[in-house]
Amino acid sequence: MTTITFEGPIRGGGAPPCAVLRCSAAAEWVAALATRATGRTETLLCGAHKAQVDGGTPWRWDSAERVFLVGPDRLTAGPTPVDDYRFNVQVGDIDSAVGPAPVVLKLTAGRDEVPAVMMSRETAAALGRALLDIGEPGWRTQR
Repeated sequence: MTTITFEGPIRGGGAPPCAVLRCSAAAEWVAALATRATGRTETLLCGAHKAQVDGGTPWRWDSAERVFLVGPDRLTAGPTPVDDYRFNVQVGDIDSAVGPAPVVLKLTAGRDEVPAVMMSRETAAALGRALLDIGEPGWRTQR
């Protein structure tokens, strides 16, 4: 889990821009992000985005792109971290592109609902087996 603390405000003119995706406002705060895996990282936020984070708006730091993601952008750029979740699994009674009686999986991560996924029963069973067989870190492709 990533924690965030703020240092500032930054005084004086000529501050670099906010690190939030598509924001060009001048930075007003240093955001210190800390995780067990990567340690401490610092980035810059404008006052409006600091207020959103303080108000509970979901956020994520994308370390690969070095960009701060707030609100809906958090779900569309890369994998969504899930630490507070709810699953909703439904078996349909329709024929679909994936076959009869598809399985629909909805995941709610915190306050955000991730787009639902529809799959065949065979794919759902394979997904279940893959999740039960988690081993060493790294990507695996299973079919």
